Amino acid sequence: MKCKKRSVVLLIIFLAACSTGQMETIAPSTAESATSAEAIFIPSLTRTSRPTKTPTPTFLPTMTIPAATLNAIATVEAIRTNLVGQFPELEEYIASCNLAYCYGVDVSPDGKWAYFSNGNMMEILEIGGKKLGIYSWYKIYGESHGYPDDYYEGYVGVVHWSKDGRYVYLATAHGDGGPGPYFGYKSALVRVNLQNGTWKDTGISGVLSFSPNDKYIVYSTNTSEIRIRNLQSGEENVYLTPEYYQYFGEFVWSPDSKHVIFVAVPEDFDDLSKKFALFMTDLESDKTVLLYEDQMPFYYPVAWLENDKVSLNQDQRAGTWTLDLSVDPPTINP
Repeated sequence: MKCKKRSVVLLIIFLAACSTGQMETIAPSTAESATSAEAIFIPSLTRTSRPTKTPTPTFLPTMTIPAATLNAIATVEAIRTNLVGQFPELEEYIASCNLAYCYGVDVSPDGKWAYFSNGNMMEILEIGGKKLGIYSWYKIYGESHGYPDDYYEGYVGVVHWSKDGRYVYLATAHGDGGPGPYFGYKSALVRVNLQNGTWKDTGISGVLSFSPNDKYIVYSTNTSEIRIRNLQSGEENVYLTPEYYQYFGEFVWSPDSKHVIFVAVPEDFDDLSKKFALFMTDLESDKTVLLYEDQMPFYYPVAWLENDKVSLNQDQRAGTWTLDLSVDPPTINP
């Protein structure tokens, strides 16, 4: 009987040990499995896995890119390959396309033109293979401002293709600024005739924006005023702001091209004790009105969402806000 009891005890201990071993094997939860499969995407498209919490293999997810983007990139790459085949010297621009974007090469919205660029110089060609011309920062801006021949610190880029297919506008930029929420930088805007390749200096510099109907361009002169030029007639209207505000940026047009909103800052806009303002110019009433004024850091418009809603970003802070024009005075909401 003692032997039987001892056997039973040993059997119970053995089963308990097996049961305990099973309890120690923890199946990964849904959250942990998701963590093991996540990936961090950085601009260079290099994917780096986060450390997995389980010993199971980690499989990186396939990067999903909209079909429209893939098709557009494939089209640009096909055009690039075809043109390089005709003109091998275009390889000097080191233009290329990957899954997410193209670098140094692009195609006009109407699909009739392509350009190759290395930053400070670009070449424009017809898709069919006819060269239009080469345009450099030095020829457009540097040559007229007394820079030496070997000075290539500036950039030139396409900012607008006219909807009638007659012109492309190129802008130069150098130093600490460029098109965007920057203030006080020097630049030049030229209009290239797509019929013969000649270009003309428009006399416009600084931050600028073309209206959706392609009829107007608004730009800043950084002297407490902005200007709106009619691209068809050449007529230009000047709109004044208080002298406190010297610099302007991020002009955003309403969808009907009747209003434009922009941010204004004083000369020392890095001083957080200073004020900023959001103004709106009404082309029908021919007036500029103050919409919003507050302490730095400044908000600046990004997109006109609806008739009475404008999307905003804030300097030195991540996030998106909305300027509500339906109330008086307008308010900024998260």
